[in-house]
Amino acid sequence: MANKNMNKKEICNLAKQLYNYVQLCPSNRSVKLLREDLIKKGEKMKALPNKFMIFLTFMRNQFKTSKIPQHLTTKITTQNIAAKIASEIWKLLSLKQKDVYLEIYKAIKSEHQQKYAHWKANQRRIRSDFNSRPRN
Repeated sequence: MANKNMNKKEICNLAKQLYNYVQLCPSNRSVKLLREDLIKKGEKMKALPNKFMIFLTFMRNQFKTSKIPQHLTTKITTQNIAAKIASEIWKLLSLKQKDVYLEIYKAIKSEHQQKYAHWKANQRRIRSDFNSRPRN
């Protein structure tokens, strides 16, 4: 088992090796499952996942379902390393490959906006006189 701390070079090399094994273009079925998974997570948080989170969720599913050799998967000891590897693979993707995830993001975003039309990300809280801090 590899140590928990991997340097940037080791992570880049592992990402390049995994890039060859992981199916980076999701099928229609996996896109549907990915959207359902992210919508469930969004309902819990009532927040919209960003584009990279969509890719990260897809990569997590890929690590579970792909036939990646065991000598590569044993190096992924923490979620932190898995996220760093997914980040490096994201950098290796072409714009055309990233467009798939952008389309998923746009679909989830429109569903989120319809469901939570009244919700705003930066609502200002109105302070009551009782809770306000003293002024000098």
